[in-house]
Amino acid sequence: MNYRQFFKRFLWPHFPVYFLGILLLIAVDVLQLWVPKLLGAAIDDISLGKTHLASYVGNILLLGLAILVCKFGYRLCILGQMRKSEYLMRDAIVKKSIRLPVQFYEKHGPGKIMALLINDVTSIRIAFGLGMLLLVDAIFLNGLALWMMASQITLALAVRVLLPMPLILLAAVLLGRVVRKRFRHVQDLFSNLTEYTQELFLGLPIIKSLVEEASVARYFATLNEENMQGNLSLARVQAVFIPMMRILPMICYAVSLFICGRLVINDEISVGDFVAINGYIGMLIMATMGVGGLIAVMNRALGSYDRLREYFEWPEEQATDDCADHRDSVPAQAKVRAEHLTFTYPEADTPALCDVNLTIPEGAFVGLVGAPGSGKTTFFKLLLRLYNPPAGTLFINDKDVRSYCLEDLRALSGFVPQEQILFSKTVADNITFPAPAQEQDMDYVQQLMDDTAISLSLQDRLQGPSSKLQEAGTDLSGGQRQRIGIARALYKRAPLLLLDDVFSALDFQTAAMIEESILKLRRKYTILFISQRIDALRDADIIFVFKDGHIVEQGTHEELWNRHGEYYVLYHQQEA
Repeated sequence: MNYRQFFKRFLWPHFPVYFLGILLLIAVDVLQLWVPKLLGAAIDDISLGKTHLASYVGNILLLGLAILVCKFGYRLCILGQMRKSEYLMRDAIVKKSIRLPVQFYEKHGPGKIMALLINDVTSIRIAFGLGMLLLVDAIFLNGLALWMMASQITLALAVRVLLPMPLILLAAVLLGRVVRKRFRHVQDLFSNLTEYTQELFLGLPIIKSLVEEASVARYFATLNEENMQGNLSLARVQAVFIPMMRILPMICYAVSLFICGRLVINDEISVGDFVAINGYIGMLIMATMGVGGLIAVMNRALGSYDRLREYFEWPEEQATDDCADHRDSVPAQAKVRAEHLTFTYPEADTPALCDVNLTIPEGAFVGLVGAPGSGKTTFFKLLLRLYNPPAGTLFINDKDVRSYCLEDLRALSGFVPQEQILFSKTVADNITFPAPAQEQDMDYVQQLMDDTAISLSLQDRLQGPSSKLQEAGTDLSGGQRQRIGIARALYKRAPLLLLDDVFSALDFQTAAMIEESILKLRRKYTILFISQRIDALRDADIIFVFKDGHIVEQGTHEELWNRHGEYYVLYHQQEA
């Protein structure tokens, strides 16, 4: 995303009103220039003994009123429209985050997005809000004030008075580059700190159970120290930059007093001209001091723009070319086939799956077993295209998964991961997510709560499906969260049900109850069940045994048991 694309996407929708604000800002600068002129004329008339000052007072009051109205207008147009652009940027960041592949979050985590939403968007809003005010003042106020000064004294004298100004601009440019570099580093440190803080609070119960509070606190202190040192590094530059921008312009006042003061003594200009010239110098100083702030603001914004550009250029999940024109209806059944499926994770050297071949018919109850890291969950991720398998290696209903639109493909599957994500909403809202309340089938929700033993498990702490959960479901046990996850997948009524070790957090009695409910669905749905509890797969139509990314055995429980192979070893290890 280049500057032009960024402007067109986030600023152009509100640019007409924004441009009106710029015109009002220019009008303010023009009107302000008449105040020193009127004040100088009034002083000259007083020195000559004239008494008709009412007209000067009235004119200055009218100018003040006009300036007030225009200032209110430009703040409303410029700063108000930038709030709307800020909304567009945050909305685009969140929408982009939904379309990003899992690889992004495995590499960056949520901290980067939080920093973009909070810090970087704010920096850009300030740059096009406050920064635009400073820029217009620097161009128009400086230029017009210099022209008005030249009308009071010669242009050569005006240039001599303003001779220190180039030093200010040079210092602003040189130090501004350092500000930009260090600000970007501070943003990266803030991302790391934010991400770790989120993980810390989410994992607090586990940290307490392992008595790791001290080590976690030490690591947090290390990240916090790095963040503090980064901010102090930025502050040291700003500690030189900002005072310098305030001190250097004052040299112009000293030069003005020396040059223009002598002109007054020699009667070459009047006292009123002297007052007007100093008024213009004051305006020039304020505008020039604003240049320092402008450069600091713009350098921060450029650093934020670089981060946003990198974010928006991150490739989204790949969809097929015909997604916009074609959407498959969800079939009643699903069958799965893999042919010589080999997959290696990005930046990994060893394949996670190697030459996998399998066929799963419609309505089958299929078990997948194997040691941790053997490739079972990877197979699920490829079915859902969380990662893209090689073309022509994985099929659902005889159609390459790479040929499906992502929404169509994932509509085929009800996926229950190992760890459940719950929301601070009601039990029914979590089961029917993302369906709105008015579309919820409450009878089916209650049936699923009974089938998955949610009602029985939660009867002491919740009052049915309308009970609200705490944030992330922290008021529930791991097994209770898992049951809600299973009910959520079943509510989807997808023909392919993917269960990733869902019994790991359940007691045997509850697991048997839920397994009985799942087995009733075995002909209605195609069920793929990863389980570390081999006894839960006794009734499976076929079991695939994974080892080091290969399928080393397949068959029913009895067939695999009688072979005395890998399955037999795993079963006995579990029994032991």
